[in-house]
Amino acid sequence: MELYLARHGEADATEPKRYLGATDVPLTTAGMAQACRLAVRLEQTGLTRIVSSPLLRARATAQAVAERTGLIVTVEPALREIDFGRYEGLTYREIEQHFPDPWQAMRDPGVSFPQGECANDVARRVAGFAGDLRAYAETEKVLVVAHGGSLRVLTCGLLGIPLALWWKLAWGNAGLSLLDYHPDNCTLRWHNLGH
Repeated sequence: MELYLARHGEADATEPKRYLGATDVPLTTAGMAQACRLAVRLEQTGLTRIVSSPLLRARATAQAVAERTGLIVTVEPALREIDFGRYEGLTYREIEQHFPDPWQAMRDPGVSFPQGECANDVARRVAGFAGDLRAYAETEKVLVVAHGGSLRVLTCGLLGIPLALWWKLAWGNAGLSLLDYHPDNCTLRWHNLGH
């Protein structure tokens, strides 16, 4: 199976390093343009299925692709972004000013963001979705539209990368990567196909 992993388009034009997490915000105008470019890029790939996080920014990105491909978007709650708790809506700078050791939750997947989730929580959520992939046909071409955090954790699980390294993976807005997925042997053709 070809598993395309895409991050949603831009959702906050005010500050590029603002934590949105579980906050449900729509795409910006630029984000919608990114989603449309992603849709054009994927139009001729022969996608057979589109799965999206329930958050607005991911659903709008997935819907742009659905409109070009004639597919229906399936919403998967497990793919929602990590809940950054008290970090939600703050910039890197604001977080560093107000919290001691602010990045411990990124270094240790068992440490929760203040009043939020930890990477292990997200891993438990996305593991169910990853298990569902086993039921898909080997010939499917599946697009998953989600978020930086949930895509990182999902990719770690599928490739057997230690979860402690989850924050080392990255997708830009509307960034796209491709996994060759087989339940017993998942490999990454890390064509970060750009945006």
